[in-house]
Amino acid sequence: MGMLSKELHRKIYIAGLILIVVSLPLSRFGLSVGQLLLAVNWLLEGEFKNKFSKLKQHQYSLAIFISIYLVYLLGLINTENIKAGIVDLRIKLPLLALPLIIGTSAPIKNIQFKNVLYFFIAAVFAGTVASMIRYANFYNVEAFDTRDLSVFISHIRFSLLINMAIFTATYFLIYQRNKMNPSEKWALAVVGIWFIIFLGIMHTLTGIVVFVVVSTSIGVGRLVLNKKIRWVGISLAIIIALVLFLYIHSIARLLRQPAEGFSQLKTESIQGNTYYNDTSQTFVENNHYIWVHIAETELMEEWNERSNIDYNEHDKRNQAIKHTLIRYLTSKELTKDSVGVWSLNKQDIKNIEGGMSNYLFDKRSGIFKRIYQLFWEIDIYEKGGNASGHSLLQRIEFLKIAFYIIDEHFWWGVGTGDVHEAFSNAYQQTDTTLKKAYWHSAHNQYVTSLLVFGIFGCTWIWFAFFYPLFARNIHKDQLAQVFIMIVLLSMINEDTLETHIGVSFVAFFYAFFIFREKINYPEHDTTS
Repeated sequence: MGMLSKELHRKIYIAGLILIVVSLPLSRFGLSVGQLLLAVNWLLEGEFKNKFSKLKQHQYSLAIFISIYLVYLLGLINTENIKAGIVDLRIKLPLLALPLIIGTSAPIKNIQFKNVLYFFIAAVFAGTVASMIRYANFYNVEAFDTRDLSVFISHIRFSLLINMAIFTATYFLIYQRNKMNPSEKWALAVVGIWFIIFLGIMHTLTGIVVFVVVSTSIGVGRLVLNKKIRWVGISLAIIIALVLFLYIHSIARLLRQPAEGFSQLKTESIQGNTYYNDTSQTFVENNHYIWVHIAETELMEEWNERSNIDYNEHDKRNQAIKHTLIRYLTSKELTKDSVGVWSLNKQDIKNIEGGMSNYLFDKRSGIFKRIYQLFWEIDIYEKGGNASGHSLLQRIEFLKIAFYIIDEHFWWGVGTGDVHEAFSNAYQQTDTTLKKAYWHSAHNQYVTSLLVFGIFGCTWIWFAFFYPLFARNIHKDQLAQVFIMIVLLSMINEDTLETHIGVSFVAFFYAFFIFREKINYPEHDTTS
């Protein structure tokens, strides 16, 4: 028997669930309070015999999932830095607490299930509004990095929550529309569309890729499963893949070297100054060599005539403005001299001052810019450039170092608390070109789990993650499927379980969707 009435314990439980989903996009502190509220209420409620009975009702799937936390606990045996290991265990605590609490509590009613998710959608919407207010009030819009639009949490984690909110709203519109009033439908539709637009504004490639992959998989998958129109689904999948390939290929072609090579280089500017032509540097911008046709003296003089930012200073993104200028001129196939600068219009000058290195970025979508930057980074890397400061190239280096560590600790891993030290030592031992400020971990959850626990621990973790999905028949639950796809995709590019927000997102929704009461519902309708 609990210390409070059963009804009050229930209200506290629902309040805790709502506080968690509201805090995920808005407040790390609120997230911690929500989890603590659930835990204290669960302990004070008592009734542990009933809870143990519910644990058995899950056919061991719940026990197997929470064993993931026990693997992290056992990882302390193999670590030298116990203090760091304990900190990591504290971060991972939601993997134990949330499934145990939600899985052994009385199942919530369908209306409560919907309301919790409505609160989540509203909180994500509030996060996007706060982001746009921040953007509108930013004193220097040209220098604002739209990937920093997330006010409260990491932009990558925020993009995952936005995706979850998009597909949750879509789910209700498709499968629950007959149970909603017109205002609900309009609100969900408008908010869902806004979330998609916001993803494009934020330019977070992880979020965009997740959205494209999940939405395409669901749409095409449902068509393929329908025998009558299966050919439509297959054809649509081929068309989408072809369009994406051609679009990405058209961007990649902008980084090809000129067919004529260096054979048509000029040696003097119109003013008679000798051009600097570095034929050892083959970096390109829009199929034109960057480090050729440079008459720096007149380039500097003409630039200082046209701009308030001195040639030797930095642009509004804190980049050397002369490098931004040279790349921008190259992108327009202009010589890097007085004639080239004179040919720029006022908008071009503003773009360069704002840190824009390619004139196409002002004309194309943010998605184009992100894809172009990725290919530009790859081109730089292949030609011996330094990976420091380039997100994709750094991730390649992170993985190289991670596999170097794995090769040394394949069977048992480095242990729960020794990850940071293992990476630090490996960076020194391999003489990486990355600057020390960029010495980070793998940024891939699958690789990280192998690195920390070795082949045996890693195998058990992923078995424990996937087993409940099959035991609980998630093929009947569209929302659960979407959530799992979002999580699995995010883990390719991020250590999703290594941060408070990331691990709470995974643990909460996993428990909320997978360990809720089984219901006899029509296909893909979990709330009827």
